[in-house]
Amino acid sequence: MRSRFSLTLVIMLLLALLAVVPAAAGGWAVITLDSLPENPTAGQPLEIGFMVRQHGFHPMDGLQPIVRLSNPATGERITLTADPDPDKAGHYQAVLNFPSEGTWEWSIEAYSGVQRMPALQVATANASAEGAGLSAAGPAPLAWGLLALTGLAAGLLLLRSGKTRLALGSGALGLAFAAAALVAVLGSPARAEASPVEVSSVETGRRLFLAKGCVMCHSHNRAESNEWNVNIGPGLSNYSNSEEFLHSWLKDPSAVRENAAMPQLELKEQEILDLIAFINAREE
Repeated sequence: MRSRFSLTLVIMLLLALLAVVPAAAGGWAVITLDSLPENPTAGQPLEIGFMVRQHGFHPMDGLQPIVRLSNPATGERITLTADPDPDKAGHYQAVLNFPSEGTWEWSIEAYSGVQRMPALQVATANASAEGAGLSAAGPAPLAWGLLALTGLAAGLLLLRSGKTRLALGSGALGLAFAAAALVAVLGSPARAEASPVEVSSVETGRRLFLAKGCVMCHSHNRAESNEWNVNIGPGLSNYSNSEEFLHSWLKDPSAVRENAAMPQLELKEQEILDLIAFINAREE
């Protein structure tokens, strides 16, 4: 019994050591997505780009990052390899293709770990087209309108020629076509399409917290736990600061503090504002 307990203890210690060794040996990196993917649609390619930096600072070339996608509702799984960007060190690119709509979970594996990305809500191709003001009946109103103009114009010409009877018939036909055009416009699915749901700045900041790799070094109870992280930075669950300080820090940490342990992530202005909103938000 004692020997079995000792063996179990040794195995547990070895497993713990295996989890720590990569970080201690410098074997960890931070993946930073260029931007949050916009309007993912089933059947349509979606290009993404991301940086891989060792310790969050040093761009890493020569990798073959693996992108994994899954749809829990359908059981579909996709695995692909990202390509290196020949024009930028440590930068990689990939094209995502979603075979179905729904909520897709995804992650990127590079160097020594897996970094989870914010889930994507993939729309159907038809819904995307309707949201853009297109529909299967899109050309119909135009066709009816052209026929209406033709009928009315012909009616005027016939009336001038003294052919009153034919003129009235042609005019009535033109009016009928005009009514059909009106019905087609008012009944168009594109008109009835609901407005897209707006995402709050706090929620966008939460997604950026994952996509930009903040979750690798900082814990936060309102951001999904990562596959693994090093947690070398302070926990941010209950942290807040002035907008001025956070803006300067997120824009360029080294400009605020010499030899800052946080890298410059090349964040866009709106991304900085959304991250500030998330960091300073409090659970109700």
